[in-house]
Amino acid sequence: QKRRDCPRTICVQIPMRTTRLEEKGILHPHCGFATWVHRNGGLDMGIYNPFRDDLSPDASFYGIFYRIMPGPKGLDKEAELAHLEKTLYAASDALGLEPVDSDETAGRAVVPISPWRGTVNLHEGVLDISRLGGAGAPIISGDGMTRAAIAGFFGAEAVLAGRDTASEINSALRGYRQINWELSIIMSKMAGFSSVMLRHFPKAMLLRNTLTYNRDMWASAY
Repeated sequence: QKRRDCPRTICVQIPMRTTRLEEKGILHPHCGFATWVHRNGGLDMGIYNPFRDDLSPDASFYGIFYRIMPGPKGLDKEAELAHLEKTLYAASDALGLEPVDSDETAGRAVVPISPWRGTVNLHEGVLDISRLGGAGAPIISGDGMTRAAIAGFFGAEAVLAGRDTASEINSALRGYRQINWELSIIMSKMAGFSSVMLRHFPKAMLLRNTLTYNRDMWASAY
């Protein structure tokens, strides 16, 4: 499938300060939090996690809302971004969080979903590490920088040993891509069922993702 025709991850992210966390009594200072909204046949997923960045010293959390969208045909990118941003602000306020310098720090993106398996170089004789290092989407199931680092490490080992680099990177990322693919289905094709299950049985519905967090990330509270 050509990247210009493939689905997109659309997202808005902003760093936050904990102005009324204790007052709201929902989110603890050292815990993550996941939430979702069933809308137009899909799920808008929200993730809040502890955060530190020397460029935003007043921020101790970040919030992100994201959604799996079909290909660019019929996609009103600006309207979707505006809606996700509005949802992010509303959910943050309910949790007792306040955006930090949102005019300067807000991140808005529409990113083509990278292949789920069998990624190959696009140009003969060139190691396309940026393409090979993609772990599918939504990347919240596996931090993008961490997964790219895994791809770089195994890719370098393969180059030094004279082995098939693309094959080894694909092998190293197979599990992460599988989890990302499963969550993308939960958020899109199974959105109605997922919304009910997430409301009543969130831990069971997101068990596979939770096991991934517990292994090499942090676990969120549902």
